[in-house]
Amino acid sequence: MSTDAVMNTTIPRCDCLNFCFDDERVRAGRARPCEFGARQLAENRQTEELRWVNPTPTTMPDAGSIVLCELQVEFDRVCPGYWAGDYWCSLDGGKLPGKVTGWAAWPKGRQGTARHRTL
Repeated sequence: MSTDAVMNTTIPRCDCLNFCFDDERVRAGRARPCEFGARQLAENRQTEELRWVNPTPTTMPDAGSIVLCELQVEFDRVCPGYWAGDYWCSLDGGKLPGKVTGWAAWPKGRQGTARHRTL
């Protein structure tokens, strides 16, 4: 097992076989991932989990905030839109076709700094 000195503290590397995520010490921060695990962690940082919300009177987004809308039309689709207070709109201001079955906050992007606009 190899070790690296970090700020006068020795942190061992994982002892996994190319799957660091089954090593409890890596998850707890007591061991460093192997090179393969480090690459996997870097790639995972490029993904973002969305939390979909069922639209009810108490769970609507702020009026005018751009969100991702899940539509039930001839086929299910996801598109940007916003809640206008009484109905859902596309970014050009027209009513969204079909029923909005869910919405999610606008993603932050890979850098974690993207912001949604408010119309």
